[in-house]
Amino acid sequence: MKDSSARMVLKCSTINFLLKSIEEQDAIIMSFQRFLNSINFPVQIIVRSTKLDIEQYIKKLNSLAVKQKNPLLQNQTYEYIEYLKKLIEVAQIMKKDFYIVVPIDSEGDNTVRDLSFMGKFKNFWASINS
Repeated sequence: MKDSSARMVLKCSTINFLLKSIEEQDAIIMSFQRFLNSINFPVQIIVRSTKLDIEQYIKKLNSLAVKQKNPLLQNQTYEYIEYLKKLIEVAQIMKKDFYIVVPIDSEGDNTVRDLSFMGKFKNFWASINS
């Protein structure tokens, strides 16, 4: 940065929150709340949405369909390809990437902050994944 500070950018993995039970959802929310309340410096949470690109997958399916000896399976593969194309077109399916940005100031020793943050972050994810 212009002021000689730096930022640590962490890419986060995701969980399917809606597939969790109510008790698990409540535990995740409480863990995230404790995590946010435990840090004593600003963080930035970024969500990056991009349109899902399945072109390579479609090409692979096409090549498999061409090689298919069974006409019924070949036809089903082509129908599946058309279904996927329409689904992507209509549903506008998006891929989401999640990042946390942590500032590192040029003044003072940030080693304690960084380790403290990483420890808290690890504990938060460990509590969700267990």
